[in-house]
Amino acid sequence: LYSIVQMLIMSFIYGFACKTIFECTRSKGILAFSLAWFSLCPLNSVLSISMTKDSLFGALIVLAMAYFARYYCLGRRSADKVLLVVSLSIALLFRNNALYAYVLILIVAAFALCFRKKKISFGIAVSALIPLVICVAVTGPVYSALGIEKGNAAAESLSVPIQQLARTAVVADDLSAEDKEMIDALLPDWESYQAGISDHVKGAFNVDYFRENLPEIVLRYFMIGVTHPQVFTEAFLVCTYGYWYPDSPGMD
Repeated sequence: LYSIVQMLIMSFIYGFACKTIFECTRSKGILAFSLAWFSLCPLNSVLSISMTKDSLFGALIVLAMAYFARYYCLGRRSADKVLLVVSLSIALLFRNNALYAYVLILIVAAFALCFRKKKISFGIAVSALIPLVICVAVTGPVYSALGIEKGNAAAESLSVPIQQLARTAVVADDLSAEDKEMIDALLPDWESYQAGISDHVKGAFNVDYFRENLPEIVLRYFMIGVTHPQVFTEAFLVCTYGYWYPDSPGMD
């Protein structure tokens, strides 16, 4: 039932995106390409039935982009402006790191407008900040009132370094005793390493050890990277399997 509902929601969003693309460009060729992309790309099909927040998050980003395009290409209708704010607000609540990306986008957009010597209108500024305010309010006071605890932010933000250290521990046989001791303490489940996803290792990430030994860990991380550049590079690249090959192997 969950997958069916999700498929319907994503089908509506992708169909609406194609409709918006045609209304903004009036190009049947671009419309055909868009329909082919959403219909034939394996990643879209897999995510539509995948029970993960990433699926709806990705679709909500597409929806927000569609409303953004409609607002600026089709007459700046108030309804599109409101729905843009709503879709962005919901999208930001689906992933913690989306908030940081959105803040970065706002900073870049502000600098771009200043560089072009264009003033930021009050209406645009308010519309841009509303999703930010809603996200902070919900994840702050609302979560606290409901007793919802925040996840391990440190582990989430360090997924790539965690994968690099875990992969090195798995495939390299020349680590020093000190490096092995550090990895064992920091990543107790490093033996559970899988190439395409960091969840198996970062779930047991030792936050207390990380904070208490941060300078040493950072130094050893860079030293291990210098002596194992290929392993570090592979650990990063294999995390992208899912973007082009949904049936990615667990270890390669």
